[in-house]
Amino acid sequence: MAIRRMHASQLDQVTEIWLQGNLSAAAYWHGQRKTVNAQLAQAEIYVHEGADGAADGFIGLQGDLIAGLFVREDARGKGIGRSLLDHALKLKKDVCLRLCVYEKNERARRFY
Repeated sequence: MAIRRMHASQLDQVTEIWLQGNLSAAAYWHGQRKTVNAQLAQAEIYVHEGADGAADGFIGLQGDLIAGLFVREDARGKGIGRSLLDHALKLKKDVCLRLCVYEKNERARRFY
């Protein structure tokens, strides 16, 4: 397993992880897939790769902001989110990272 900057070839995988993460929170995002795909292509994204090299989670950063952290549903509970968060903390060790969490996303609130 490894954490590294997103490769262009992983963009669709990252977008799919984002979509699955958001579908459970709000159906609104389904119609925003193309817009988000374009935004993710320009963002500072780090992916967690499983043994097969496929992205199973990602964290997006904007300066000192954690813009998003998503783990594929079937990969949750395996420490991937923690690994991504630890990676971000190492990258941004000179700043205090901040984030916003959707109030009704209980799982995310418990994680953070």
